[in-house]
Amino acid sequence: MRRLVTATALASGGVEAGAVALAVITYHRTHSTTWVSAVLVASLGLAALFGPLGGVVADRRPRRRLMITVAVLEGAIYLGMIAATHTWQLVVLAAVAAAVYAPFEAALAGVMPNLVPDSELNRATAALAAGAQTAVLAAPVLAGLLAEAAGGGPAFAAVAVCFLVAAVVIGTVKGRFEGERHERSTVAHELRAGLRALWGQPVIAATTVSATIAVAFAGATLVAQVALAEQVFHRGGFGYGLMTSGVGAGLILGSAVAGILSERRPPLQLFVLGMGSFGICLGLVSIAPLFIVALGLLVVAGFGNGMTNTTEMLLYQRLIPNHLIGRVRGAALSLIRATYATSIVLGGVLIKPVGTRGVYAIAGAATLLGTLPALWAYLSQRARGPAGPPAPSG
Repeated sequence: MRRLVTATALASGGVEAGAVALAVITYHRTHSTTWVSAVLVASLGLAALFGPLGGVVADRRPRRRLMITVAVLEGAIYLGMIAATHTWQLVVLAAVAAAVYAPFEAALAGVMPNLVPDSELNRATAALAAGAQTAVLAAPVLAGLLAEAAGGGPAFAAVAVCFLVAAVVIGTVKGRFEGERHERSTVAHELRAGLRALWGQPVIAATTVSATIAVAFAGATLVAQVALAEQVFHRGGFGYGLMTSGVGAGLILGSAVAGILSERRPPLQLFVLGMGSFGICLGLVSIAPLFIVALGLLVVAGFGNGMTNTTEMLLYQRLIPNHLIGRVRGAALSLIRATYATSIVLGGVLIKPVGTRGVYAIAGAATLLGTLPALWAYLSQRARGPAGPPAPSG
């Protein structure tokens, strides 16, 4: 299990580091924010388009072989970026990398229930999430420093190494990655089956709607956070870095704690509590009188978000049949990420009319609103009594 955590951290770190390296190199070459936006949309935003199809691929192919293939291809694509001489080539390669990576995450969602005993699933899933969050926190900083100091070649090579090492590590993981395989149908039929499973499972449908509402404005705080550090609290780039690290530290801690608490409390209850604390803290940032207060609130917000992310994955593993989990997870991630990407763009528009603090107030209110579908599902589940047995793995 530890090897899978390591491989996932390397792959997740590679995705984030690649996006940062692409943005830095693109800006150095063009000095154009338009080109930077284009490459970021290609590397992160377009991932939302490929999620459903990636889920179908993940449910059709042997997961271990698929994840190794994806990691190797990602490494090859980033090595190819070293030879790219035109910015449009980087944009195209970034889009290809996003399309290729889509099945990896969808496949990963179904691995852990087959790899560890049911009694260890909660903590194993939390460890997977915490490892990925740690890499996501550290890798972009290192990639930015390397791209700034040494240029695109070494930065893209380092990202490629992350993926290639991940492929090797996945190959050494002991245990099964999947249960029984069901008979294949057409791609369209399998896409519809995934969507039916997503919206037909009340808890999963509710948490998907909750997450989508929550991120509708949460992404805007990424833009506002720079202005909050520099213009509101006058702490400059260092203050912005502290805020980003604070959120990341909270995410890691929240993911780890969720694994422990979910052995005693229902994951759906922790999902609601995590999202609620995330929304409350975002809203309170809008009235924080001091930088240190805002920083503390962002750490707690990250903690709540980490709890939400981990318990959401646990709910998928418990409630969705293993042979469908890739399609369901892929479709849900597409909706959530498309909304999140839109909210990042919205952040630049909102700051002028409502101000930096206003963005946090709106994001906090939207996130609290987002808890309502999940809260309704939790209260309905509680009224019905204990949940039934976990979803079958085959």
